[in-house]
Order: sequence, then C-alpha cells, then structure tokens
Amino acid sequence: MSPSNYTALLSLVSPLFGLGVNCVVQIAAFRAFKQKSLLLSVAIGFLAGLIFMGAAALGAACSEGWRSDFCFRIVFLASPTYICLAYGYFHFVNLGEASIRLRIFDELSRHPKGLPLETLMVAYNDSSILQFRLKRLVSQGDLIDKNGRYDIGRRRFEVVARLLFALKSIILGKMGNPLQ
Repeated sequence: MSPSNYTALLSLVSPLFGLGVNCVVQIAAFRAFKQKSLLLSVAIGFLAGLIFMGAAALGAACSEGWRSDFCFRIVFLASPTYICLAYGYFHFVNLGEASIRLRIFDELSRHPKGLPLETLMVAYNDSSILQFRLKRLVSQGDLIDKNGRYDIGRRRFEVVARLLFALKSIILGKMGNPLQ
C-alpha cells in the first residue's frame, strides 16, 4: 500500500480514532469529577475526540499537500461521521441514567422474588419522575423554582432542546408540544 493510500485510510478512519479518544477522556473526566457531572464529562470527551479526529484528518490532508479530495473527506465525511458517532456514544452513556425501563430491570434484578406493582408505581410513577428531574434541574441551576412556578435558569439546555425538536420535526414530521 502506497503512502498516499495510508493517508487516505487515516483520513477516513479518523472519526473512529476520535471516538476512541472521546470514550477514554469522557471516562477519565467522569472519574476525575467523582461521578458528579456526567454531562460535563461527555462534553469534554466530545471536544477531545473532535480535536484528535481533526488533527489526524488535517495531518493526513497536510501530508498530501491539501488536495481538494482530502479536504472534502474531512469537511463532508470525517467531521459529520465523528459527530454522529459521538451522538450515539452520548446516548449509550446516558441510557442507564435516563431509561426508566432499564432502571426497572435493574431494580427487579436486585429482588429475586420480584416486586409488587404498587412498589414499582411508587418508585416510577410519572409524578415522582417529574419531581426527581425538576429537583435535579433546580439544584444544578438550569431551572428556577419561584414558589412552585418554574422558569429557565441557565439556558444551556434550551438550544439543545430546540435543536432536537427541530431535528425530530424534520425526521419524523410535525411534533407537537404536549403543553400547547
């Protein structure tokens, strides 16, 4: 295989290397923060992987004299591929945190004789889940509780929520807001 082929291969597999760096850095950051900030560790991992992937792909392009086909691979193939891989990794990491189904299975696995429906309803009814999530968002400063009325505190999730609802609308069609 010629050096040019190695360079082309590197520019195409750089998103996988970036994902590997993302995973390692995210895990290290999560442990360094003593498991207190999953979202921050995911963001740090994402940025580290993106920087590594970009450096690898740009290094490959530079070694080939910045040919337009390498620049195309970086901008239109490697970067979106890495972002999609990182998005999938984020949801994999967040799965145990957010999935009620997995939490129920985990709970039941710790009770070999099973649990009655009433016990599960107490732990996993919509009201308690909503209260838990609201409490967490208020404690992190993302929401403000003004005598039982909630308002946005830090706006870091607002852009993400709007983007995700827009993407869902594009992919799945019109998605209504349940409060409207």
